[in-house]
Parts: sequence; structure tokens; C-alpha cells
Amino acid sequence: MESRKFRAKIDYSVQTGRKESAYCVILPLRCLLLKTRKPLDFEKFSELEDHLNERKNTPLYNVLRANLVTFVKTILALNESEDEILRVAAILDTNAFEVRQTGESRKVRAIYPMAAMFSHDCISNARHTFDEKMNIVFIAKTPIAKGEIICTSYTQPLWSTIMRRTHLSQAKCFDCTCRRCRDETELNTFAGSITCSHCKVGKVVSTNPMDNNACWKCQLCPHQLSAKQIHLGNAAIQKEIESLDKSSVKAFEEFLYRYRVTLHEKNTHILQVKYALSQLYGNAPNFSIHELNDAALKRKIELCQELLETADIFDGGWSIFRGNLLLDLQEAMVIQAKREFLCGLLTRDATQEKLLESMNLLKEAIDIMKLEPDMKQVLNDRTQQLAKELEVDE
Repeated sequence: MESRKFRAKIDYSVQTGRKESAYCVILPLRCLLLKTRKPLDFEKFSELEDHLNERKNTPLYNVLRANLVTFVKTILALNESEDEILRVAAILDTNAFEVRQTGESRKVRAIYPMAAMFSHDCISNARHTFDEKMNIVFIAKTPIAKGEIICTSYTQPLWSTIMRRTHLSQAKCFDCTCRRCRDETELNTFAGSITCSHCKVGKVVSTNPMDNNACWKCQLCPHQLSAKQIHLGNAAIQKEIESLDKSSVKAFEEFLYRYRVTLHEKNTHILQVKYALSQLYGNAPNFSIHELNDAALKRKIELCQELLETADIFDGGWSIFRGNLLLDLQEAMVIQAKREFLCGLLTRDATQEKLLESMNLLKEAIDIMKLEPDMKQVLNDRTQQLAKELEVDE
């Protein structure tokens, strides 16, 4: 293309936050050009799994066929076949990592061939991050024995089995059969279950979690539901959650109240809303951490503690999920302790004890988050702030 002095017809004037749809061809194009520029790298890239046969008739690949293939073959006049171009796209969709650059709001995709070999498990023992030079770094979340498979998770811990397996099937083209997915109770959390509408006590669970079309049955009574009823119900509730005002504490609390009977406290939808609330308390308009009244502060603490119990089951050890919850809990506990001391509700010794407890939470959060480039300043500020708070005067 250089020899033909090709220039893409894209207005590339700098505009903050602007997205240009034509840029989506750049990464596939770079990969295609490796064939002539860096043949050994292209050979290594080509060895990665693509699942093209499963992908090529999907709506997304019909769009790629119309846009990406047309751009490469017609606009750029390259000689690659349609299948070659789509295979590159499929390799990227199967193996690429999303890279968040420190201090930047934009995200990019990148291929790390060795990292792409890691196995998936919904209860993973490792996680990844990126250093300041965009090298990928893997971190053990839990102790990993010699000979044990190192696995990461390609999905979200608060999603139910149906949601996780559907996402993995569509995005990564495989059916997960991990311990959590095989267990109809999801490790006794019943995250994908609803409360039985007949006996009002039992949980309605799948009769076969490996089959999305299996019927669902109450554990305590004969009541059954079809898979279609479960899927439609989940879709309707998820749509309702997505329509909530993302800056409104009231909207999310009202959702929990509406579904307090139908959905038990560890149902996937309830957990997602509770996590959103744990973030809204302390960050939403008029709900910044220092604006929270005592009841709201207590609510934030309760939400963080409850979610940490769930995190220990689904995403335990040194997970980012736990790290963020620990930081939120620690900050709220410091403010609560200080308020209660100033109001005479806590003695100096009791306040010091509570602050020391928050220090232990911060130490654990630092252990978890210290290798995250964008967290260094946050962790340093928290440490200095807590050191000052420990000097409580009578």
C-alpha cells in the first residue's frame, strides 16, 4: 500500500472521545500484513484457534463480510480471500485481550499468543493485568499446586450459569463444563434460581445445567417451569435492570424492594443490583462518600460485606472484584468510625480497634491491587489518609 501511496478516506482530525467506525479494520489489516512483513509472527498468529465455522453465518460475521472484507478487497485491493480475512477476524475474536491503557479512557485489543493458551474456568485461580508498557502479567489469585491447571475466567462472576454459558458459547464458541456450571445450585448460592411461586420456600433449579433447554423444578415441591419460561423471565428482568437510571440510588433500591419475594438475596439479578448500589453509595450525585448520612453509610458497609461473602465463593483470593470491595468497605468503615467517635458513640479504644480493622482490609486490598498500574496513587493516598485517622484525639 505504501508503494501505491494509499491514503484512507478518513477524517482523522483530533476530537476527544470521537469514535471512527473505519478504524475497526486497522487491527485485522495489521494482522494480514504480517504475512509479508513478518512471516514467522504471522505463522504463530495463524496457529491460534479461530472457530470460524461456528462464527461465519452469525449476524456479526455477515456485517464483517459486508464491511471488513469489502474494505480489504475492494478499497485496498489486497489479494486475500474472504475466508482468509474472516479467519483473521475470528482469531482476534477468540483470542484477543482488551487492554485498558493507564490514564486513558479508550480501550484497545491486542494478541498475546502465549496468554491465549490459558484455560477458562468460572472459578479461576489466576487473573491478568497489564503493566505500563502493555506487557501482560498473570497473577495467582489462590495458591496453585505443582501440576495444577492455571486458569482464568472469560466471563463475569455475578452472572448465573445460563448467562455465563450463553456468553461463552457466543463469544468464545465453547460450552463450559466447570464445577460451578455443572452444579444446579451454583455452589449452594442458587445464583441462577428463583424462589418457588407455589411453596414460597424452595428454590427452582435446572434439572440439567448442561442443557439450556432442560426444565426447571422446585427442590421442595412438584412445581416445574419450562426452560423457555425461565429464559423469558431472566431476559425481562435483565432488560428492566438495564433501563434503570444508572445514577439513581432510589431506582436500584426500589428494584430490590419489588423483587424481594420472587428473587432471593443471592439471585444473579439481585447481586448485580447490589453491586451497582455498592458503587452508587459514595459516587452518585448527592451521594458522595462524605455526603452519605449515617443510614446510607451503614447500607454501603452492609452491601460490601454481603458481596464479599459472595466474592469468596465465585471470585475468591486476590481477585479485582474482592480488591475493589475491600477498598470501598475500608473507606466507609473509616468514615463511620470517625463519625461515631465524634458523636460519642465510640470510645477512643473502640475507634482505634475499628480503624485497625480497616487497616487490615486496606493491607489486603494493597496486596491484591498493587500490580494494577492505575491503582498506585489511589493505594498510596488511602494509606496516608488512614495513617492520619489513626491519630484520633480524645
